[in-house]
Amino acid sequence: MNLMARRIVGDRRFERLIIALIVLNGVLVGLETSATVVAHAGRMIEWVHHLILAAFVAEVGLKLAAVAPAWRRYFGDGWN
Repeated sequence: MNLMARRIVGDRRFERLIIALIVLNGVLVGLETSATVVAHAGRMIEWVHHLILAAFVAEVGLKLAAVAPAWRRYFGDGWN
């Protein structure tokens, strides 16, 4: 598991995916400032927020698995 997690989190595509999710989440937060958008797409935005949150939780799990048992490496990295 440790080696597989390292391969995943070390892949440039994984990093780009996480960055894309961060940007998408920021856009959604911005959209939520519009009452009109929330009235029309509020439920969908909420679902996408939940999916992004699940992806972020999975990212944390993968990154912790990649550095296990030296978890301090995860918490010592400012990017995390």
